[in-house]
Amino acid sequence: MTQNEKILNFAMKYYYLYLNPQTTEAEVTDGFAEACRELGFSPEGDPYALLPDIRRTGYIFLSEEDTEHILENLVDSCTLGSRIFSRWQTTVQRKKDGWNVRLTSHKSRKWFTTAFFWLAMMVSGKGRNPFIFRGQLRSFRLRSCLKREGRSFCATDDLEQVLSVNPDGTIWVERYHMGDWGLELTEKQKIPADAETVRELLSRISDFFSGYAFKFTKNADMWDLTLQNQEGQEVHGYGLLRPDALFFSDLSSFIRKTLGRKDLWLFDGNPDYIERMEILYHRHEICEDPIEEEDYTCDYHEQLIIDRESATVERFRQMNDSCDLRNIWHMKYRVPKFLDSLKLNIFSQVKGNPEDVLPDPDRTDTYTIRITTCHKGMREIRGTFDKKGLPIDWPQFAEKLKSFLAQFESGDDDMLDKDNYSRTLRSKDDLIFCYVVFNRGGKSYCYLADEEYKPGEKVKVPAGEDDEYYIVTVKRIVYRPAEESPYPLDRIKRVIGRIPEEEERQL
Repeated sequence: MTQNEKILNFAMKYYYLYLNPQTTEAEVTDGFAEACRELGFSPEGDPYALLPDIRRTGYIFLSEEDTEHILENLVDSCTLGSRIFSRWQTTVQRKKDGWNVRLTSHKSRKWFTTAFFWLAMMVSGKGRNPFIFRGQLRSFRLRSCLKREGRSFCATDDLEQVLSVNPDGTIWVERYHMGDWGLELTEKQKIPADAETVRELLSRISDFFSGYAFKFTKNADMWDLTLQNQEGQEVHGYGLLRPDALFFSDLSSFIRKTLGRKDLWLFDGNPDYIERMEILYHRHEICEDPIEEEDYTCDYHEQLIIDRESATVERFRQMNDSCDLRNIWHMKYRVPKFLDSLKLNIFSQVKGNPEDVLPDPDRTDTYTIRITTCHKGMREIRGTFDKKGLPIDWPQFAEKLKSFLAQFESGDDDMLDKDNYSRTLRSKDDLIFCYVVFNRGGKSYCYLADEEYKPGEKVKVPAGEDDEYYIVTVKRIVYRPAEESPYPLDRIKRVIGRIPEEEERQL
């Protein structure tokens, strides 16, 4: 093994140790000084020399030229290794002297992970980042664990879960609980899966983490991932065990669905979520018929279903036996996102009407709400459809849903929109007439245009006796020959042009 290979193995070992928020002081202390001396490092380097910030330099996407420039400023691997050794020894000595310092403090971990990253880059060859996964995935091991400090739990509670796909294609899940002397295995279970399922799972995870740089994280509920490619090279990474915006929840959902296991913690901790919401409304009313002078019964039914699996919102309204209306919106990503925006305990509080309330003898309004979550199943809320009979958060939900559906019911560009069906195609000799509005909902004015504009665009136009320019909104575009001009051509004014992007941002 060459000297560079020895340094690379050393740098990668301690980079991953410092990257892991659960690493102990002993793991980064025992044998470290001996390993440094074997590699020729001395503790004489500057322990507080500044290092390139791997966050600000965007090291994932550094070009070879940028990488070489940074590495040149770091002098050589022996000098950087000595800086690391010096920083380590200074911290250990200060701790012995009573200072409140630790090698595994948040600040120390940041410095050492940065230092070991650049040390590995210096000896890996051509600035190749050895901490990024490349190639095709052969196997992986995902450990999901809860932080035990400051948490009360029973002896039978699961504190750790491990999902592994082995090189032989077998899939295992392990569960651990707290025993007398530490974590003990509760159960190890083989998950049945055919070769195609394993291939699909490995392919999805391989694509997800290809080129991915794992981030520095704090000590909390977390996951610990080991990826091994077909050449046997391993990459490790850590992250917080919670739903996030980086698609880890989507990956977790995919794995659970592929394996048919809703109990896996994976990357997001397997949080509960709303799978389906069904709301039923019934109004029974006795109405007077002014012609027949007889009372008749009016039954109005309404049903609203928001379903995650089908990604649909369905609304059914029945005015009477001969008149009903059904709308279905299918939105693959927006429906799950809408359900995720709702709290799990939505509609859990109802103020209720007082006992002496006087009901309307000719009208009753009732509702039933059924909410189904992934883990807790269905709960049902019933009551009278009025201010005090409804859940206290119903008004906020109603406005939120109306706003959500309004974007799909605007009628823009559909077959009943006058601006759409009145649109004409431009002939060779047609002029472009641009109708604009100065204020929202105001009167439209006609201008001659030298280029095409779209409804909604902001443009500059002259107006008034002094032809001062104003910023207006394009309402619609009309094409007509000169002889059919909607306004005398010798008096019509022209659009000056579009608003520059910079000016539009300021507006």
